[in-house]
Order: sequence, then structure tokens, then C-alpha cells
Amino acid sequence: MGQTPLQCFTLYNMDSARELTKKLRFIPTLIHVDESSVLDVPESERQQTLQKIANVMSQSEFPAYFTKIELGLTLERGKANSPTEDSNCLFWKPEELDCNVSDTMQKMSFNNSNNLLERLKSIKHGLASMSSQEDFFRNLRNQLLVCIARQMGVTKVLTAETSTRLGVRILTDVSQGRGAQLALSTGFADSRNGDILFVRPVRDLNSKDLSMFNNLFNVPSVFVPCLTTKGESGASIERLTEDFVTGLQADYQSTVPNIVRTSEKMGLPDMNADRCPFCQSPVDTNTGSASALKAVEFSMSLSQPQPGAAQPNTESCDSSNSSACCGQGDGSCHTSSQSSTLSLDDLMEHLCYGCRLSLRNFKGDTGFLPQFVTRQAEVAKQRNKMRDEIADFLLDDQDDS
Repeated sequence: MGQTPLQCFTLYNMDSARELTKKLRFIPTLIHVDESSVLDVPESERQQTLQKIANVMSQSEFPAYFTKIELGLTLERGKANSPTEDSNCLFWKPEELDCNVSDTMQKMSFNNSNNLLERLKSIKHGLASMSSQEDFFRNLRNQLLVCIARQMGVTKVLTAETSTRLGVRILTDVSQGRGAQLALSTGFADSRNGDILFVRPVRDLNSKDLSMFNNLFNVPSVFVPCLTTKGESGASIERLTEDFVTGLQADYQSTVPNIVRTSEKMGLPDMNADRCPFCQSPVDTNTGSASALKAVEFSMSLSQPQPGAAQPNTESCDSSNSSACCGQGDGSCHTSSQSSTLSLDDLMEHLCYGCRLSLRNFKGDTGFLPQFVTRQAEVAKQRNKMRDEIADFLLDDQDDS
């Protein structure tokens, strides 16, 4: 075609693919997201893990990069097709992959690294359950990869989710209120991020098939712990679902294929609907008053009373306080939104149902949440306020005669 080869991210080793009859038609780029700050891993163990990952990347002879999960808190992008919206570089490539990673990582010049670690730990402690923590950091990692892909100018992100992992993900998403997103979360391609496409090339293989392939072709592997490593079976919904699915799969080999085939019958959501500021999925909370979702939310509001008194409304233009507002009253004033922190209730109004369940019991400061979430929610809040102010001058489709 006369174009440059397509670059993509990949989280699995493709060293043996060079020996196959079908040659690679694209140049894969490897990237590792360091999540040791979330896991509270000792520094010595963290350095050993990074060294092993760097050695595996070096053997692949593909371009490789490192990044940190806490950098996702600094993302400011709020829309697609904006590759230069983040001014800071979110990824790092060592000069030599076989060098001492501990020495090279110290040369990374990320701004306010200590503040980012404090914000990340505050968010982790503010989330009520381990299930909420897993869901939050998974979405944060995905959005970090999206922004890195835009900075690199690539359009596809390849992940190594097998059918076993997808079977666990399907049941977990249904349990966490993300049933409307199954077609995006478990399909071959995930297009919710617009210009960046998540692709799952090994979704038809189970974990045992992939393990046997790596063993036969001597593909090296590195064990990276997660939040529920060495935890009990009921540590989180995903961990409990994994034990259930893998235990059932050991006795009935058709368990995982049946789960995956059932999810393939789910249709795609309305991609033209408003997007969730966090996971970028179509918002599924725009339902009528007489719906199961509204009934659940009403029951939750009765069973979980909000502690503390209501905060005063600081958004209205008060002519007596010139420092709080410009006094224009035309909807263009942003002074109040910049001076006040977005409340959790205001943020929840713009999230999808799954993200609402993850953040509904958040006890931390909303100012510590990722910037792209709070800023996009503030913009949506101002837009809704302006729409309410000019509602009498708008024409609906039903009024068109």
C-alpha cells in the first residue's frame, strides 16, 4: 500500500512468530505498565521484576517502553483524535533494555512523582472494596494506554486476554453492573475510545492452550502480582468468579466456550450516546423514571443515607461576591467551577452505572481522582446548567411540525 507499517501495543511475547510461515505485517511495540505503587511491593522486589521484564523485551527485539500507573492521574484528554492534548510524555524507553533498570528508572523526570503516589494511595484507601479497586485501576490503565497510543501515533492496542479470562470477565461485569458493556469488554475489537481500537487476538484460546504454546516454544514469562495475589477466594468479585469458572471448567470443558458464545449474542450499545468520563463507555443510566435502574438507585438512597449536611450551592452568580463569579449570568462563567471542588454527587450524575457502583462509597477527596474524569464531568455539568437556562428557547423534535 506504500504506507508505513502499522504499530501496535502488545502485552505478550511474539518472538517465535518470526519463525512461522506467515510473517508479521506490522511492527509491534511492547509496553509495560508498572503497578507496583498500587501493590505496595518492596523496592528490591520491584527492581527484580522490572529487570526480568526488560530482559524479555530485549529478547523480542521489538521497540519497548515502560510507564507507571500513577501517570494516569495526570491525563487531561477528554475526547478522541487529540494526540497532542497531553503535553507530558507518558512513556519511557531506556537506552539499553539489558541495563540496570533500577539505575535507569531513577533518571525518569516525571513531575510531582511524590504527589502522584500520595494521590494514588489516597484513592486506593478511599475505595470501599477490593472489587472497586480492581475496577478503578483497570479502567485507569486502559485510559493510560489510550493516551500513550495517541502520543505515539498508533491506532491499535493488542491485549492477551484468553477465553478463560474473558469468561471470568463476563460474569464479573454482569455482577458489577456492566452488562450493557459486554459486547465492548469481551468482543474481538473494542471501539469505545474512538480512534484507538483495543484488539484481542488470542480470545479464542484458553489459558491452558496458551501455556502449552509458551512451554513448547520456550517463551519466557514473568510473574507480576495483582491486588488479590495471595488473597482468599472471596477477596473480590473477580477472584471469586475466577475460582468458580476455573473449577467448573476443570470438570466440564465446555463451560468457558458456552459463556463466551453467550456474550457474543449481546448487541453493541448506542455509540452515539453520551460517554462516561472514566471508562468512555456509552452512558446507560438515561432511563425512564419507571425502570429497574431507578428502583435500584432509589433503594440505595434509602438504605445508605448520605452523611453530613448538604453543601451550599456555589455555582449561581452572586453579584454581592465578585470574587466568586464574573457576574455575566450568560453561562460562560467558569470562576465558580475552578474555585470549588466537584462533589461526588455531581460526578456520579455523569458516570455509567458500573463506574457509579465502583465510586459510590468513595471516601477520599474527589480532587485526587484523574484529571480527565473531573474536568470532563465539570464540562458536562456546565453544559447541563446552560441547557436548563435556555430550555424555554430550545425546540424538541416533537415540536417540529
